[in-house]
Amino acid sequence: MKSKLDKLNELGELFKSGAITQEEFDNLKSEILNPDSQSKENPKLVELKELLESGTITQEEFDSLKNELLKTEKEPPKKPSVEFIKSKEALYNKGIINLRELSSFREEFNAAMKEYRAKMNDDAFSSYEKDIKENPKTTDPFAIICFASGMLGFFILPILLAAIGYISAIVSYYRLKENKNLKGSGLRIIGAILTTINILWLMYVYEIGFFRN
Repeated sequence: MKSKLDKLNELGELFKSGAITQEEFDNLKSEILNPDSQSKENPKLVELKELLESGTITQEEFDSLKNELLKTEKEPPKKPSVEFIKSKEALYNKGIINLRELSSFREEFNAAMKEYRAKMNDDAFSSYEKDIKENPKTTDPFAIICFASGMLGFFILPILLAAIGYISAIVSYYRLKENKNLKGSGLRIIGAILTTINILWLMYVYEIGFFRN
């Protein structure tokens, strides 16, 4: 069993000879120093690396098999063809296969369809999760202005802040509608409600409109 130092020395020689790139050198070095990280890798890829280290396969064979493995992982799952089960039903109708064999084919088709749907859902969730991490939502500043105007309108400059609140609410509405990376619809709605309450309160105090005696 080779020690970490021996593996690092061999790795350094491969890098100096140009057999591996800087990226491959860094990845392999990290794997040697942190063997626990291999558990997160594809088991087949780990097995290939073990075969390479033991000398069972050459570096060229390893690279070829690794590329095929990575290519397979990146390929989108194929949806099971409905024509497959239809063809089996046609064979059953002609008496070529029996009911038990047809049921077996149907079970196989349903299992493949279930696996396909599960894979598609996982890919969709992963894509959504990645989008959230790369593009985190931020609060729309106009929604904040709308909320702040509605709150402050109870204490100072109610008429001016009411105008600012309504304008901010309208601007925020269209900004949130066009940009999915913005949030703050709750603040905008609450701000608009508070601004409306301020206006009604002013109308009541000064007996304006339907509050007039």
